Amino acid sequence: MLPLRAAGTEPPLFCIHPAIGLAWGFSGLVQHLDPDQPVRGLQSPALTDPTVRFDTLDELAARYVQELRTVQPHGPYHLLGYSLGGTIAHAMAVRLRRDGDSVATLAMMDTRVVTSDSVRAPTPSVATMLAEFGGIAVPDGPAELTVEAATELLHRQGGLFTEVTAEHVVRLQADYTRLIDLTFEHRAGQFDGDLLYFSAADDPVGGAAPARAWHTYVTGRITEHRVPVRHERMTDRDALRAIGVVLTEHFRSTRTAPTESQTPARTSRS
Repeated sequence: MLPLRAAGTEPPLFCIHPAIGLAWGFSGLVQHLDPDQPVRGLQSPALTDPTVRFDTLDELAARYVQELRTVQPHGPYHLLGYSLGGTIAHAMAVRLRRDGDSVATLAMMDTRVVTSDSVRAPTPSVATMLAEFGGIAVPDGPAELTVEAATELLHRQGGLFTEVTAEHVVRLQADYTRLIDLTFEHRAGQFDGDLLYFSAADDPVGGAAPARAWHTYVTGRITEHRVPVRHERMTDRDALRAIGVVLTEHFRSTRTAPTESQTPARTSRS
């Protein structure tokens, strides 16, 4: 649990990491939310415990539900997941509703539905991992980026990245691959509520829009907001500003509106 903003009297926003396992990318969101809105990041347990292992994505979601209940024992809960983190957030929301808890917010940042027909991308290199989810420019060259070089690049970013060791990079890459495996094996349940979806508008999308693909797994309304960036830039400053504006208005509305939706699933866009 990473306290991005621990202070505040409102129920916290829990931000679930993408495949890289780190929730640091959400730190730029805090300044765009109401000052009374706590924000906490959920990070992969592999970061601190190299022996941890989960056989299914549902097991990981159960662990994260257990963690968030140490901070907030009862709902209403607010969940936001980026990329693969959106799938984890959805699994958490399904579990929380099954247990009788209120989920006021299920939000995703460009999370694709993975089915048995989905095409799996090649296992990413360290360079790809850093470029996609660390926002780090990796020098061009024929040689693969070493773990040591990747660690040095992270340290140059300053801030929290200076805490990452070469051992962490090895763990995160292994965990990245494992999380992708679990996602392809996962079959999502049905969440009894609404979905707030932020799509990467600058990404080419084949077939049905990513937001609409969640209709089968959400009983309520799906509201899509298009952010003018590519998938890997969803945690850039301007993207987080746009997302924060929408979330702020949403949180204000949930304080006065019922948290459970009986509206048939449909998509609206903005």
